[in-house]
Amino acid sequence: MVLTFLFVAVVSACSGTSTDGASLSRTGYGDINIGESIGAIRAAHPDFPNVAVTDIVTVTWQDCNYGFTKGFLSSITPNSGGRTADGVGPGTPLSRATELYGAPLDISVNSSGTTLTYAANQAQGTAYRMGVRDYSTSGSNANGTVTNVGLCRCLPHGKWDEPVVVVTTDSIGAATVGMSASEVERAAGVSLAEMGDGEYVFNTTRQPAYAQIWAHPYFGSLGIGPVDGQIQTVVTDEGYRLGEDAEAFLKIYGTRAKPVQYSGGEHPGHYYVVTGLHGSLVAALDYADGNKIAMLCVGRDGTNVNAWC
Repeated sequence: MVLTFLFVAVVSACSGTSTDGASLSRTGYGDINIGESIGAIRAAHPDFPNVAVTDIVTVTWQDCNYGFTKGFLSSITPNSGGRTADGVGPGTPLSRATELYGAPLDISVNSSGTTLTYAANQAQGTAYRMGVRDYSTSGSNANGTVTNVGLCRCLPHGKWDEPVVVVTTDSIGAATVGMSASEVERAAGVSLAEMGDGEYVFNTTRQPAYAQIWAHPYFGSLGIGPVDGQIQTVVTDEGYRLGEDAEAFLKIYGTRAKPVQYSGGEHPGHYYVVTGLHGSLVAALDYADGNKIAMLCVGRDGTNVNAWC
């Protein structure tokens, strides 16, 4: 269920730029950042509207729309057009946005107009969404004029051999839980090797450039683990980087990370399970070092994780 509540305060406008020089940075607006909890925001701004932590909710504060998913900030959209910290806003040629942020990652054209998505901060999973007037292309160049700018946790999840792979509670890169092996290959843009017991693996030779990623269609699960010398960055959409310790994971996910221990089964050990809307993120602790996360897995639910992670 989607609930929308509108609250308007008689204070300075969230226009993307403000009297104190704030603008839409690559992670937030002023001192409010994408991924923050409603509790943390209200602690700093007591007049900020409260939201239910079980719904997708949009509130308006200081003439700026803030979107929340289960109590965590997922989007910021200034009502008056918005402007990035680099100066991109209404009236800016689209070529300037491309110069600053690279080629658009997604182009959406519908009856409402054209919207382009540009990477803002890959580690945090944030992107700028820009409305564009008179959009056209010439060769590899995108042309038009920016009409509005918003910031969101909406960075498209990409291929498994890209420099950054983003993990959510129901996806690794562009592959999502429940996909067949062939669907994973198409979405992730890589070839998988069948390893037996229904498991399919990318990077079987453990090339140091990439993480090792696998799919288990029988369980509808996906997993990813580090490789020695790896230069590829693996990060969750809330900012945890694979390779950091369990303390870093818990600092981000807090009480949402439920500890689970299995003494038997195929993979006995300790896990942290974070349940999302469409799946669960599992952090599997290293057998020898209980503060080290050995791998991340995502599956349909958070039960019997030692069977599929």
